[in-house]
Amino acid sequence: AQAYDLFEESRGPFKEAGDRAGMADAHIGLASVATMQGDFASARDLYQESFLILQRIQYKELISPCLEGLATVVAGEGELVWAVHLWGASEALREAIGTPIPPVYRLDYERAVAKARAQLDNEAFARAWAEGRSMTPEQAMATHHTQQSAEQRASIPPMPLIP
Repeated sequence: AQAYDLFEESRGPFKEAGDRAGMADAHIGLASVATMQGDFASARDLYQESFLILQRIQYKELISPCLEGLATVVAGEGELVWAVHLWGASEALREAIGTPIPPVYRLDYERAVAKARAQLDNEAFARAWAEGRSMTPEQAMATHHTQQSAEQRASIPPMPLIP
C-alpha cells in the first residue's frame, strides 16, 4: 500500500511540471503495484494510459516496460496470444533501440513468459511470438481489439431468415 501511495503522490508534481514522461513512468509504477496486489483491471488501465502518453511523446525507452507489464497482466487474465504479441513487440523494440531488460526485472519477466508458454502449445507460442516481433508496439496493442472484435462477431448468432 505504501508503494502505491508513493507512486500516486509522485503524479502531482509531474502533472504540475508538465512532465508527461514522468507521469507515464508513475503510471507504470502504479500498474506494477496494482498487478502485485492482484488488481488487474486497474493495472491494465494504468498500463494502457501510460502507453498512450508514451506513444504521443515518442518515449521509446519506457514503451517496452509498459508493454511487458501489460503482457503480464493480460496473460494472468488468460489472454495469452495478446500477451505473447506484446512481449514479442517489446523484444523487437528493445533490440532496435538497444535497451535490454534491466537485470532487476529479468527474473519476473522470464517467469511470466514461461508461465504463458506452458499454457500454449509450442507452435502457437512460437507463431504468436514471431507475429509480435513483426509488429510495432501500436499494432501489438491493437491486436487485442482486433481479436476481440472477431470473437464478438463470431459469437453473434445468425439472424433468422424472414420468409
